[in-house]
Amino acid sequence: MNDRSRTDIFTGSEGTLKVSANADWKFDSSTKATGDSKLGKGVLGAVPLHLIYSAENIELKTGQPSKWRLTLEVSKGEQLRDK
Repeated sequence: MNDRSRTDIFTGSEGTLKVSANADWKFDSSTKATGDSKLGKGVLGAVPLHLIYSAENIELKTGQPSKWRLTLEVSKGEQLRDK
């Protein structure tokens, strides 16, 4: 992985979530533990972590396409492997 592409895998009791991000610009990622805050309350139960992507100084120019792709892959009851 580099600073324009990354994959994160989260495994829980209900299954696995694989999050892949690619962009034409550099970006950072971080996780935030929600604890017992309102951010941690989900319809189907707790949301213990938030995955956060951020970028600074992105310059979008007319006539120059910029791409950002975010892929979520959910698997119930089995673990995903990084490809």
